[in-house]
Amino acid sequence: MEALAGLATLLFIAVGAGVGLRLVLLASKTRALPEALLGSGLFLIVGVGYGLLIAAGAVPNIARTLAALAVVVMALGWFCTWEFTRRVFRAGSPLAAGVTALGMLALAVGALSQVQLYLNASSPIGELERSWAWQAIRVSALACYLWSAAEALRYCAMLRRRTALGLADPVVANRFLLWAGVMIFSFLSLGGPAVSTWLGGAAYTDPGMQLWIAANGFLCTVSLYLAFLPPAAYRRWLEQGQPAPASAVASAG
Repeated sequence: MEALAGLATLLFIAVGAGVGLRLVLLASKTRALPEALLGSGLFLIVGVGYGLLIAAGAVPNIARTLAALAVVVMALGWFCTWEFTRRVFRAGSPLAAGVTALGMLALAVGALSQVQLYLNASSPIGELERSWAWQAIRVSALACYLWSAAEALRYCAMLRRRTALGLADPVVANRFLLWAGVMIFSFLSLGGPAVSTWLGGAAYTDPGMQLWIAANGFLCTVSLYLAFLPPAAYRRWLEQGQPAPASAVASAG
């Protein structure tokens, strides 16, 4: 079970880091802020943050320092994810701006407090994951995942209606559906250990929880890969049976 969870985690890190870096490089050419935010969020949370957490478990002598760095890096990644969601889906909404600000505030306060605990508290690292600071970070991240998934599903439904009329690209519509999947599986993967911790369980050592994390991590990896690195065969499958674009119909007439 541990080997399966480890393999799924490494695959998730590799794909997440690769997609994140690719989006950051794309943004450096296009100067597009959404791509920069999304790419930075993925790279920091998945590529760097998870890697530091794994290293913290493997190198006990500097585990606290690595865990503190992981908290900072992942908090920055979730900052980017919050802002990406607001900017892409609700750019003109004062309510969305307020919710985003609250989410970021919870991240900032939680991360600063958790870093202090990791570096100064004498309790074992595992016990420090039950702190109010770590719970504030988790709640903020879970709220962001849930919001982003809901917005992506709403936008996907809108694009599918347009696709049926030949007014939208089915690949783009599917990308929003897959991004919703990434967020949902991320929510489940993080939410499972969170609930286990709140109930006093061993979040990351229980075999059932390891299977839960591995399964959701794998599904998240597949969704992420198909969303941003879709094989040609997958793109052709999405495009089969779709009506011709309205511009092509007009020119043919």
